[in-house]
Amino acid sequence: MAEPRFSIIPADAVLDKRIEPRDLQVLCVFGKHTDKRGWCRRSQVVMAREIGCARSTVQASIDRLVEAGWLEKRPVTEIHTKGVRGSAHEYRVVLDVPDPVLDVVGSPADRSAPPAASTSAPPADPYIGTYVNEPLSTNPSLTSGERVPFDYVWDAFPKRPMTNRSEASRAFNKLTDDETQRLLIAAKRFAQWHIEDSEARGVDPVQQLEFRPGLGKWIRTGAWIGALHISLKSDPVPPAANGLVVLPPDHPDFQAVEKMRGRQVIVGKSGNATFRIEEIEQARAAR
Repeated sequence: MAEPRFSIIPADAVLDKRIEPRDLQVLCVFGKHTDKRGWCRRSQVVMAREIGCARSTVQASIDRLVEAGWLEKRPVTEIHTKGVRGSAHEYRVVLDVPDPVLDVVGSPADRSAPPAASTSAPPADPYIGTYVNEPLSTNPSLTSGERVPFDYVWDAFPKRPMTNRSEASRAFNKLTDDETQRLLIAAKRFAQWHIEDSEARGVDPVQQLEFRPGLGKWIRTGAWIGALHISLKSDPVPPAANGLVVLPPDHPDFQAVEKMRGRQVIVGKSGNATFRIEEIEQARAAR
């Protein structure tokens, strides 16, 4: 089969001073292998050989591209993309970054998350715990500055047997207090997605644990941020790729956030306001 003639990448990335020339080369490699939905699977080892550099160089470029918002990254969950099947992640070149929004709380989310399943979730199983029934009942305030205990995250995350607790704890301890609050929400959303995805595939959630990332690596690599914008069945309005949700004033989630803040939320010219999914989750739990 002939190689593609073109590589599609966003023009603005060329002028982005946050990324390096090698990063653009990596972005172009992804851009020439995408499917009709923009996703591809590409081995970092193969890419390093094609470009003529070390695999660690490719990984560093991917990290910078994801952080800058020009590349989405998610764990492999669907067998629909082109590329090497041994790749652990799927990637999508982001052609249009979102416009700046008003009334947003928190720091920008990254773009790496698996898709949500479209079917209902089965009951929790003994390996995973009770996060399905009460996904956010223990969330501390996102604005209180209170640090979340590590055990909250450990209990919420869907872990494989023999998960290294010490490694996960070390990665957790490097996060700021605010980040631990967001991490807990991410862990619970990821756990719910794990249940929904397993049922959609018709498999036992426990069997699917072997395909989930280890908690330590999930935290250390920043992949947890992507879980904040996983689309779940419980989301009346699913978050966008950047973790933002646009709501009108008459939406229950809008009103819940407004009540939690204790002040009126200012809407934009469109008549809507934009929120981060973390704050919406917190407001839902407080209702």
